[in-house]
Amino acid sequence: MKNYGTTLAFVTSLALLGPSTGCAVSSSAPGMSGETILVNEENRATLEGVEMRIERRAGESTFSLVEGSDWQIVAPGVWELPSGDGNTQRVVVGEEGHRWMVEQADAELDALHAQLDGEEVKPELAQKIATAEELRMTAQRLSNSAAFGPSPQAVGCNISLYTGPSSYVTSPPIAGAAALGQIVCSGGCATFTVTSQACCSGWCSSVSAFTSTVCATPWTAGTIVYGAGAGAAAVNVNPPNVTQSSSSFFCQ
Repeated sequence: MKNYGTTLAFVTSLALLGPSTGCAVSSSAPGMSGETILVNEENRATLEGVEMRIERRAGESTFSLVEGSDWQIVAPGVWELPSGDGNTQRVVVGEEGHRWMVEQADAELDALHAQLDGEEVKPELAQKIATAEELRMTAQRLSNSAAFGPSPQAVGCNISLYTGPSSYVTSPPIAGAAALGQIVCSGGCATFTVTSQACCSGWCSSVSAFTSTVCATPWTAGTIVYGAGAGAAAVNVNPPNVTQSSSSFFCQ
């Protein structure tokens, strides 16, 4: 799936939900559906999304997910967090979880292809298939976890993930889809990579990946694509190779 717009950097303000004492980069908003923002900045705003905490003990190379009481385990390495609006958020961790995510993407594609009856393909179905294929490719890429050397110190980091309408995280609100991750660490610093992709009505951004060493200042990275219609988004933070995806929202 091609990105039908232009890749732009910092073309709007991030209105990260929560108290903010930092500054945001702003410019004129894009005017064409499918245009994309690549987000890669440090700030003191708090991104309200699905939040978790990961910890790494001194001398260890891997992070572990500290489970929240509201998470529901649906498969090995797969957690779901139901929200009040009926939109279930999903978090996938590690090799087993990402293998499950690829299998789910395959099943969704099989179901969509089964709707093809040899007649002229309806544009809406074609868009759904194109989006599902793009997200399946992303899931496959994210199934490969990176290796990290042991850490000399214990580090704890909070990760917030957001996949949903972009109007909730941009100022002024602009319709679209967003896939964002924010990380802040205590007790030391750690290096993370945020990989993201967002889609509206079958128009998907290119997969973006940003790497940064994160300390006590929150780091936000990800993708925002402008548009309308059915939205889909996925964001991954590695380590610990944790992914949140959502495809049941409307771009707004």
